[in-house]
Amino acid sequence: MRKLFPILFIILSAAALFADEPSIEVMIDQQTIAMNEEAQIIIKMDRKAEDITTPAANMFRLEGPYVSQSMNMMYANGQMSQTVEYEYKFILFPKTKGKFKIGAFTIKTGGKSYKTQPLEIKITAPSKQAGTTQNDPFSIMEKIFNHNQQKTPEIFLKLIPAKSGVFQGTPVIVDAVAFCTDPEILNSQFVETSTIRGDKYLIYDLTAFVSNNVSAPVTISGELYYPKIVKRYVLFPIETGSLVVVPPQIVAISPYGHLLLAADNIGIDSFKYSDKTGLSYIGTLSAKSALETNLADAGKRVTFTLEMEGNGNLKVLSNPLKNLSIPGLFIAQPQTSIGFKEWKGNSPIFVQKIVYSILALKPGKYEIPSILIDYFDTDMNPRQIELPGGTIDAAASKGVSAAKTVYTPKPLDGIADRSGNPLPPFVWIVFGLFGMSPFASFLYGRHKDKMSGDAGYSRRFLANKRLSKYLNDSRANLKQGNFKEFYLSLSKGLFYYITDKTGLPAGMAFRDILAELGKRGTPPQTLDELQKIYDTCNRNAFSGAADEKAVDETLEMAVRLFSKF
Repeated sequence: MRKLFPILFIILSAAALFADEPSIEVMIDQQTIAMNEEAQIIIKMDRKAEDITTPAANMFRLEGPYVSQSMNMMYANGQMSQTVEYEYKFILFPKTKGKFKIGAFTIKTGGKSYKTQPLEIKITAPSKQAGTTQNDPFSIMEKIFNHNQQKTPEIFLKLIPAKSGVFQGTPVIVDAVAFCTDPEILNSQFVETSTIRGDKYLIYDLTAFVSNNVSAPVTISGELYYPKIVKRYVLFPIETGSLVVVPPQIVAISPYGHLLLAADNIGIDSFKYSDKTGLSYIGTLSAKSALETNLADAGKRVTFTLEMEGNGNLKVLSNPLKNLSIPGLFIAQPQTSIGFKEWKGNSPIFVQKIVYSILALKPGKYEIPSILIDYFDTDMNPRQIELPGGTIDAAASKGVSAAKTVYTPKPLDGIADRSGNPLPPFVWIVFGLFGMSPFASFLYGRHKDKMSGDAGYSRRFLANKRLSKYLNDSRANLKQGNFKEFYLSLSKGLFYYITDKTGLPAGMAFRDILAELGKRGTPPQTLDELQKIYDTCNRNAFSGAADEKAVDETLEMAVRLFSKF
């Protein structure tokens, strides 16, 4: 086990005078190493370094920095405090024997540059014992976790569709497969930083229903790669032609650091089955219907439910009663939900539930006719399902009608007529204030009750305050040149402001939020701008790559979009 021997602590002279000066500590883990060994140089700071310039290296080679961050929390005298420490590690590989100095590292932070003092190291002849780890029980673990001494394995992402062409409205499975030369890396956590996109598709993410196993290796360009499905999607083309699919961006959180995986776009051909059919349902299908009750009072809601199950695009059949009109009967727009049920072979089975609210506007008997659903089976044969309708017998609403009474005021004896001598204005003002006080108290009390008991009301009321916090954070990070945190704050502000204002669940995927906003009448141009700015924020929050002009344009676009909600 290695022991760290700190040989130099750099405490900048200005730190004694200025509290905002950084604390910098530099150390080397071994003062003497063999030619076939390596040493670690570690720089510890209480703030993040903007840039580190390594010294000239003729007698050795430096690799790094490898960055890590730790947070320490302390609780003393009833107060909680925390400190953050940044560690920058460099690996030194010797080129020749001898005793020599390691020059100063130049560290830039807070807009200023600081230099460390030189270090010393002695290099001896190669050691015969170095590298003999066959009897070391921890050698396998060291191989995995001590990534600083290894070459990062080759890894890439590829979108693989199950078919290159399908009929419009039929499913195609698309897998995002990671290929890596080291199977251990494929056991890492994979995080999707930007989602798969295709505006000509209906897309479902079914990764949760896929086996999480590494497959047998394959040979690519003469090298052995291990494949693993990290994301699985089912796409339904809603238009015809050669349709583009933009892959997701995925980050593998591995012992070698955060590895960004990006794939190339792919195209899938979508064919129309018939010029006469348009967008039709194609696939297996079963359905059933149920009327809540046959008896109801006029004006009382009755639900009529349809349930469908199949492997096609059920969204095509989301409103079978849209052309139905029955005099005296009001049929509201349906509440529709679609969810994945199971895999049957390689075919995904979805379930759709459609709930209609029906109200009889006046007493009477109303007939809901049988419902005919036309579709094509998997062999492209035309099929039809007939679902029973139902009868609603609406009775007159029960209630008590109060007799109308005409009230005629009578004059009271002993009260003088003051119509010619009105009260002074200040008296009316006092009466008005006293009269409004109970009403104002009632409104405030109701507001407090709704804030504590109505989550939707509370979210809408506090949406602007929450947005202001994230915008202020974004501007502060922008002023400091911290682009990663700028984009992260702006992305959070955009997401939470839209969901708070519209009452949508904060757990929804952003593409589902856009789909719901489209249903609510949000213009397509606004939806495109929202998608563009959200993708920009997520992409740059990871990479940190940006220029001031692009950042200003992004912030300006975001503020403009916020005003539309």
